[in-house]
Amino acid sequence: MKIFLSIVAGIILAAALIYVGWIFGARTHFMAEAFSVTVVDKDLTDLAMKELILNQLQKGEIGDVKNSLQMEIDGNILTIDAFRDDMDARSLALARGIFSRIAQDRAKLTNNYIGNLPKMDADVDAKIKLILKQASESQTKK
Repeated sequence: MKIFLSIVAGIILAAALIYVGWIFGARTHFMAEAFSVTVVDKDLTDLAMKELILNQLQKGEIGDVKNSLQMEIDGNILTIDAFRDDMDARSLALARGIFSRIAQDRAKLTNNYIGNLPKMDADVDAKIKLILKQASESQTKK
């Protein structure tokens, strides 16, 4: 009887180990798939943006290049700000430093784009200015 119980316990233990391994394997596979799609999509977006900017530079459309880069930077600011609550202290300090520098640069150099490319919505532009202002104020308090 002890041998039978040992065999049943061994089978149950083996099944449990297989199940746990399957769960961790599936989770790891899912995470790898999720991150690989995100990385590829980001690279595709970066590639399209860089090709557009290079094309504009080759045509001598400097105003369009400035506007394209500012739109990309604005998108980055909004994305980083959206994840602000989930950032560690080091990343948050780095983001504030970069945002503060961007605010200083924008105070010195205005971008009065008059080309055909899309312009930032006024509400979104106000949100970006607020993010940059808060970053500048947090940097000056140090």
